[in-house]
Amino acid sequence: MTTTQITRTETTDSIRYSMMIDGTEASFLLIDAGTRKVTNVETLDAYTRQGLARSLWVAANAEGECFHAVEH
Repeated sequence: MTTTQITRTETTDSIRYSMMIDGTEASFLLIDAGTRKVTNVETLDAYTRQGLARSLWVAANAEGECFHAVEH
Protein backbone atom coordinates (compact mmCIF):
# COMPACT_ATOMS: atom_id res chain seq x y z
CA MET A 1 0.00 0.00 0.00
CA THR A 2 1.36 3.40 -1.01
CA THR A 3 1.12 6.27 1.46
CA THR A 4 0.86 9.79 0.08
CA GLN A 5 0.93 12.95 2.17
CA ILE A 6 1.35 16.67 1.58
CA THR A 7 3.47 18.35 4.24
CA ARG A 8 3.93 22.07 4.86
CA THR A 9 7.03 23.62 6.41
CA GLU A 10 7.26 27.35 7.05
CA THR A 11 10.30 29.47 7.82
CA THR A 12 10.59 33.24 8.13
CA ASP A 13 11.23 33.61 4.40
CA SER A 14 9.52 30.69 2.68
CA ILE A 15 6.82 28.04 2.76
CA ARG A 16 7.61 24.58 1.40
CA TYR A 17 4.88 22.17 0.33
CA SER A 18 6.16 18.62 -0.14
CA MET A 19 4.49 15.57 -1.64
CA MET A 20 5.69 12.61 0.38
CA ILE A 21 5.24 9.14 -1.13
CA ASP A 22 6.24 6.23 1.10
CA GLY A 23 8.61 8.52 3.01
CA THR A 24 10.27 9.98 -0.11
CA GLU A 25 9.89 13.62 -1.04
CA ALA A 26 8.69 13.08 -4.61
CA SER A 27 7.93 16.73 -5.35
CA PHE A 28 8.07 20.12 -3.68
CA LEU A 29 6.78 23.64 -4.23
CA LEU A 30 8.59 26.55 -2.58
CA ILE A 31 6.96 29.96 -2.24
CA ASP A 32 8.13 33.26 -0.79
CA ALA A 33 6.30 33.79 2.50
CA GLY A 34 5.91 37.53 1.98
CA THR A 35 4.82 37.73 -1.65
CA ARG A 36 3.45 34.17 -2.12
CA LYS A 37 5.40 34.00 -5.39
CA VAL A 38 6.59 30.54 -6.42
CA THR A 39 10.39 30.47 -6.21
CA ASN A 40 11.00 26.82 -7.09
CA VAL A 41 9.17 23.61 -7.95
CA GLU A 42 10.76 20.22 -8.59
CA THR A 43 9.64 16.62 -9.04
CA LEU A 44 11.89 13.57 -9.00
CA ASP A 45 12.16 11.89 -12.42
CA ALA A 46 10.53 8.69 -11.16
CA TYR A 47 7.38 10.64 -10.21
CA THR A 48 6.90 12.98 -13.17
CA ARG A 49 3.63 13.29 -15.10
CA GLN A 50 1.54 12.16 -12.13
CA GLY A 51 0.11 15.56 -11.19
CA LEU A 52 2.15 15.91 -8.00
CA ALA A 53 3.27 19.51 -8.57
CA ARG A 54 -0.29 20.43 -9.54
CA SER A 55 -1.58 18.93 -6.28
CA LEU A 56 0.94 21.03 -4.35
CA TRP A 57 -0.14 24.13 -6.29
CA VAL A 58 -3.77 23.46 -5.35
CA ALA A 59 -2.83 22.95 -1.67
CA ALA A 60 -0.82 26.19 -1.60
CA ASN A 61 -3.63 28.17 -3.26
CA ALA A 62 -6.14 26.80 -0.76
CA GLU A 63 -4.30 28.83 1.90
CA GLY A 64 -4.01 31.99 -0.18
CA GLU A 65 -3.46 33.00 -3.77
CA CYS A 66 -0.02 32.18 -5.13
CA PHE A 67 1.75 33.71 -8.08
CA HIS A 68 4.04 32.13 -10.64
CA ALA A 69 6.07 34.31 -12.96
CA VAL A 70 7.93 32.76 -15.84
CA GLU A 71 11.42 34.22 -16.20
CA HIS A 72 12.20 35.61 -19.64
